[in-house]
Amino acid sequence: MVEPGRLLTLDTDEQDATSILRVVHSLGEVGDVLGRALHNRVLKEVLWFRWEQPRLPRPLVDGKYPHAYPWSAEARRVWQESPRREGRRGALVIEHTEPKRELLARIIRAGDAIDVAELLSLLRDAHSAVVITKREDDLVTRAGFSHRSPDPSDVWARYRAAGLEVEGFAPLNKALTAVERR
Repeated sequence: MVEPGRLLTLDTDEQDATSILRVVHSLGEVGDVLGRALHNRVLKEVLWFRWEQPRLPRPLVDGKYPHAYPWSAEARRVWQESPRREGRRGALVIEHTEPKRELLARIIRAGDAIDVAELLSLLRDAHSAVVITKREDDLVTRAGFSHRSPDPSDVWARYRAAGLEVEGFAPLNKALTAVERR
C-alpha cells in the first residue's frame, strides 16, 4: 500500500507559518463580523495559497495535482483519457486524507493561544493527500465521511468505507512509466 502524498518542506516554512498565524489572529479579531462560514473560507484559502500550493511536489497536473501523490485508478484513467484540462474540468479532486475541516477546527479552537511552533507542527502533520475523481469524492460524502473518519488511525478508512479500492492508488508518475513501457 502506498503512503498518501506529503507536502515538501521549504526554507520559508517558519516565515510562512508566521504570516499565516498573523492572519489567524486577525481573523479571530473580526470573526464575529465575518461569520463562521466566511471566516473558515478565508482561512482555507490562505492555507491553500500560502502553505499547500507552494509545497506540492512538482510536476503538477493543472497546477494542483502532483504526479507523485497517489491517484485512484479512476483518477488516472480520467487523466489518461483526457490529458488536456478542458476535457476534464472539475473531474479531479485533491483530497486530504485528514479532512481539512479538522485542521481548520484545531487552528480556530487554539485561537490566540497558538504560536508559530505549534502552527508549524499542525501544518506539517495534517497535510497528506491523494487525488481522486469528483465521483469518488461524492461517494466519500454520501458514505458520511467527507468531514470525519470511521478510524482516524487509518488514513485509508474513509475511502474503504466509501467503497473505493485503495489498493489501486498509485502515483501518476508510476502509471506514466508503465504506459511508456508499452
